[in-house]
Amino acid sequence: MVKQIFSLWFCLCVLLSACMPQEVVRETIGSEEKLSTSTATEEKTPAELATSTLTGTPSASNIAAKIISPVFVFLKGDVLMEQVGSNAPEHLNDLPELGPIKDAVLVGETLYLLREQGIQRILLSEGTSDLVLRFDMPILWGGLIYAAGYSRIIYYGTESGQNTLIGYFDLDEDIVHSELSFPKNLHILGMTRDRRGLYCLPFGQDPEFNEVLVIDLEQGEISRELPVQGTSFATLAPDARLLATFAQRTDTTGQLESVVHLYDLPSLPLTPPRVFTLPNAPSYVGFGGLHWSPDSQRLYFMLVENIYEAPATTSYGLWSLAVESGATDQVAQVSDPIFHTISISPDGEWIVLMHDTND
Repeated sequence: MVKQIFSLWFCLCVLLSACMPQEVVRETIGSEEKLSTSTATEEKTPAELATSTLTGTPSASNIAAKIISPVFVFLKGDVLMEQVGSNAPEHLNDLPELGPIKDAVLVGETLYLLREQGIQRILLSEGTSDLVLRFDMPILWGGLIYAAGYSRIIYYGTESGQNTLIGYFDLDEDIVHSELSFPKNLHILGMTRDRRGLYCLPFGQDPEFNEVLVIDLEQGEISRELPVQGTSFATLAPDARLLATFAQRTDTTGQLESVVHLYDLPSLPLTPPRVFTLPNAPSYVGFGGLHWSPDSQRLYFMLVENIYEAPATTSYGLWSLAVESGATDQVAQVSDPIFHTISISPDGEWIVLMHDTND
């Protein structure tokens, strides 16, 4: 069952760390620290158990040895900082001034930052950094995609004037390949199943869209244009097979209803989408959009009365849609329509909701 209260998850992790019957050992090998766990159980007689229960008050040092404080690495301006647990943050390194951070990807112990003026690489174990790529013009927004198994990081960024840059950095060769420029605003949905291309959604002033572009990274060109229909939201499944879009239509009685279209992308030409009606018509997917479960079997979304009237007044809560059957279920009641979904944990057990307010 998906749990949606993120603060409870953090408290649970702390409790589990304190209560877990494991001995945590910190090993130092050169300048690299590693963690190992021992789960062997020593058998005791009933008398020994009673004695240890009555007299075995653990020392503070023993308790501390069994709890690992989380390590946070963050930027404060252009200063790289590290904070261990509740200790005061410590200075790691001064970084070049490259503007605001647009996205970040962690590969092993190396952090890649997409910033306004370029791509920065930070070796966390050493606290050092270098510049992978400097852009000719600052970007307004963009993102990074790590292609696991292909040793490449794909980057994209939109400059002012509706121009989108796309390229990739080869981790093995340590060079940038195929920097492409497209005279459109493109939202990158994700990689194709063969990991050789990207699905991209052109966008502009109109929230409605009618095509998805497939970009061949090796050839540096648009290889296909796929006809799709949607409004505001489109999201690619983790397995890159299904594309989900939100749309609206009028039913047989003339009432406006909201639907989800599911497109099977590997089928070429595209087969007509499966269409599923959302409950509580007329309802709308909230501003957080549609989010896939890690196994590509479910979609999660907030459902509200009307996102085009400000402010929204009614929330129907957090919902899920099973993509095989089309069944919809309410996952949780959320009374405030200003909440919207922003992320799902990699194991599919947690959903993060954000309260959007101008206060």
